[in-house]
Amino acid sequence: MIPRAIINSQVGYQPNLWEVTLAKPAPIKWSKQAAEQVKLHSIPETAQLLGGVSEMHVYRLIAAGELRAVDIATPGAGRAKTRVRSDDLAGYIERKTRISAGQ
Repeated sequence: MIPRAIINSQVGYQPNLWEVTLAKPAPIKWSKQAAEQVKLHSIPETAQLLGGVSEMHVYRLIAAGELRAVDIATPGAGRAKTRVRSDDLAGYIERKTRISAGQ
């Protein structure tokens, strides 16, 4: 959700950059149970959980849109802190699981 700028609406008024304030988006309400069930895995952890694939393979899955990722770095940190949610990882594994024709 992108916050909307709230500005002074006087006729002919031209706000400068510092006079524009941003409306805060509504906070996300997480249930305690949902928060406890979702874990964030680092790229090395994700690679290990996928059977010991390389970290580069995990990055390729993310780039291809096969696996969703979350960047938890603070703004202006200079580098990403990429994490994979446990439920997204489970969903990826479920989508890729084959069922034999005899079952």
